[in-house]
Amino acid sequence: MTLFDVVRSSPEMIQHIQESVCKTLKIYARSEIVPKSHFFKVHAGDSEITIIGMLDLKEENNTSVLSLGFAHAVFVKIYENMFQEQLTEVSLETADLAGELINIVFQSIDPELRKRGHRFETSLPKVLTKSDLHRWVNISADQSLVLPFSTEYGDMLFEVFETKG
Repeated sequence: MTLFDVVRSSPEMIQHIQESVCKTLKIYARSEIVPKSHFFKVHAGDSEITIIGMLDLKEENNTSVLSLGFAHAVFVKIYENMFQEQLTEVSLETADLAGELINIVFQSIDPELRKRGHRFETSLPKVLTKSDLHRWVNISADQSLVLPFSTEYGDMLFEVFETKG
């Protein structure tokens, strides 16, 4: 079973993930985060998103991907709120924050998954920036669960999907 299968069949797990994302970003980024209605879609790129933190999750022979995508202005504001310094340019070094945040979110979801009998091995976080987004669009997946959030600076997306192949 993939994480996508778990969340697709469990509305309370979707709510748990939404709460974890909100709590993580409110604490670490000192930003007000408002969840919007989740939806399922065919996996594809989103032109608003320019920075993505990703984790691969494996359970048995199945792989799922968790991702947290930020519009540029949202990422800059979260970075500045966390580190109390102005961010003039998003580099690979500063974009690592997206990988750290997806990792923190997963760590807050994992205990609930373990209670349900799921133990996922995680990869190291990966980060994609605007120049790498073609890799995001080319990930082979049928559909994904998207949990959108809004902030005063713009939108962000949390996405869960099962990879194919």
